[in-house]
Amino acid sequence: KALGALHLDELTRDRDLDAFVLFSSIAGTLGTSGQGNYAAANAFLDALAERRRTAGLAATSIAWGPWADGGMADEEIVAWRMHRGGVLPLQPDLGILALQRAVGAPRPAIMVADIHWGEYAPPFTMTRPSPFIESLPEARAAVEGAGAASERFGRGDGSGLRHQLTGLTPAEQERVLLEMVRLCAAGVLGYSGASAVPAERAFRDLGVDSLTAVELRGTLAMATGVP
Repeated sequence: KALGALHLDELTRDRDLDAFVLFSSIAGTLGTSGQGNYAAANAFLDALAERRRTAGLAATSIAWGPWADGGMADEEIVAWRMHRGGVLPLQPDLGILALQRAVGAPRPAIMVADIHWGEYAPPFTMTRPSPFIESLPEARAAVEGAGAASERFGRGDGSGLRHQLTGLTPAEQERVLLEMVRLCAAGVLGYSGASAVPAERAFRDLGVDSLTAVELRGTLAMATGVP
């Protein structure tokens, strides 16, 4: 994807184009678990559009969210996972309207997606802050209302968790650890809180699949500071 866009840029630089449109993805803007290579390629597209605009050339890069009615994320399981996380399928008529407006917009790179920030933002910021997300009023209100677990368990080095465990009895330490695991699992699964994750239920019975397991592993590593 990145190489194709680069070739197109090089081959059309001497032409007076009305538009040069790149279909990027929210994976490059917000990040998507398990899609690091795809996210990097789309971030490259956004940067390419900015470079062309700086050079006085036409360029627009649109970071799309998932499309409904036949888009790449229209498979039932993929759509269910994204919807659960607050990312809703974009209706095609709205997408076409947004495309028309974006091409004529002054900004070279924009994101177009239907996101329910109340569901998306709290899990996204559970183990680390996100100034980008929290700059949006709806997302900031959701994070403040949910009380992200990062405030309790630290932001990636395990210091907050260690502080909580210090001086506790083994039984009390186990209780704190269990709550931390339940909170992290709730965030990854898009649940309202630890109370929605029964301690006795197996992860597979809660809806954890292979991709969610990778997310949970990363979340626990951030909260504990342990790989």
